[in-house]
Amino acid sequence: METRDVIKKRNSIRKFKEETINKDELSKLLEAAECASVGHGYYDKMHLTVVQNKDVFDKFNEVIKEDTGKENSLFYNAPTLIVMSTNIEEDLLAGQCVGTMGENMLLMATDLNLGCVYIDTFLESIKKDENALKLLDLPEGFRPIAAIAVGYMDMPSVPKNHKVEVNYI
Repeated sequence: METRDVIKKRNSIRKFKEETINKDELSKLLEAAECASVGHGYYDKMHLTVVQNKDVFDKFNEVIKEDTGKENSLFYNAPTLIVMSTNIEEDLLAGQCVGTMGENMLLMATDLNLGCVYIDTFLESIKKDENALKLLDLPEGFRPIAAIAVGYMDMPSVPKNHKVEVNYI
C-alpha cells in the first residue's frame, strides 16, 4: 500500500477476533516502532512490552474494574497489546517519543490489514496496582505511557474524514 493510502485508511478498531497475530506481523510492528523518531536519540530510554498472555489480560481487567468500576476491557479484548514505556523524566518528551513509536506501529498495522487502537487510559489503573505493574516486567525506572492494542479485525474498518482547521500566515 502507498504511504498516503495507509495514512488515510488508518482508523481505530475496537473489536478483535481471538486469534493472535503471527510472529512475522508482530516483528514488523516492533520494527516500525524502532524506526520512529525519538527525541535526542533516546532509544535506550524506550522499552516495548508485548502482552499476549490471557492471565495477564484477566488480571489487568480485574484491576481496571476495581479501580474504575468499568466492566469492559479497556483494551477491547485485543489478543496482543504492545505497551510503550520510558524512563525519560520529562513528561512532554516522553509522550512525544511514545507517540511517534505508536503512530509508526498503527500505520504498519494498517498496512498489514490488522486492526489497532492507541490506548492509554487503562494504564492509570495498572500503575496504581503494584502487582499488576510488575506483570509488565519493566526495567528499573521505566514507566508505561501508552499502548497499542492490535489483532485481526472483527468489525469493518471505516476510515473517517477528519478535518483540522488550518490558518496560513
